[in-house]
Amino acid sequence: MTSPDGKPVNAIYGFINMFLRTISKFEGFAAVAALDSKTETFREKAYPEYKANRKEVDPDLKSQFELIEPMLHSLNIPVFASDGFEADDVIASIVANNPEKEIIIVSSDKDLMQLVGGNVRMYDSMKDKIIDPDGVKEKYGVLPGQMLDFLALLGDSSDNVPGMPKVGLKTAAEL
Repeated sequence: MTSPDGKPVNAIYGFINMFLRTISKFEGFAAVAALDSKTETFREKAYPEYKANRKEVDPDLKSQFELIEPMLHSLNIPVFASDGFEADDVIASIVANNPEKEIIIVSSDKDLMQLVGGNVRMYDSMKDKIIDPDGVKEKYGVLPGQMLDFLALLGDSSDNVPGMPKVGLKTAAEL
């Protein structure tokens, strides 16, 4: 999937299809997009090994990232990003600053599960599933308010964050 001038657009195509499919599920909403900082984050400063094990992003995919923000603007979707912070941090800030609003976070990211509860749910667009506190408990064996401790015990290999030695999903949930 390429543009007429040969540039890859498959990721943008996939993103817009997912976005349109997702918004068709909900009525009377306002959408915003949260993006990662383009600068070094506070986590990278505090822990230089953070995400150090990740492979370089495929150049064809990376070239499409710069087109996502203008595309969102053309759809009148506000874009929020903050230097030094990841999209997860921006989402958490939006949740914290809007306690009276119903919020649906479109993601299946386990780090965001701690925000679920009250007026906040998540929507996993790949599985077409709403995640509420019971869904977090079902998936991880802990309630959303326990996710921070659960993840600290477990660690996160995708972010290169070590957990407690010999502690897996079951033990972390029990603890």
